[in-house]
Amino acid sequence: GDNGLEKECRQLQRALQRLKREGGKRETVQQVIAIGEGIIEVIVEHVHREEQVLFPRLEEVLSPSRPSRG
Repeated sequence: GDNGLEKECRQLQRALQRLKREGGKRETVQQVIAIGEGIIEVIVEHVHREEQVLFPRLEEVLSPSRPSRG
């Protein structure tokens, strides 16, 4: 959940600080990229879960079978 995302963000901040100190070592760059990809995965997964709830509700509301006003 969000706690996982906060943890990932803290890891990313530490890795970025290390990257600045070490001047772009390849392994540090790869670590920053891996952490960033992990954060993106968490966000995408969250959006996917929201879609599963949101779209059926939208379909109900926008369904043409509802009586029209007019």
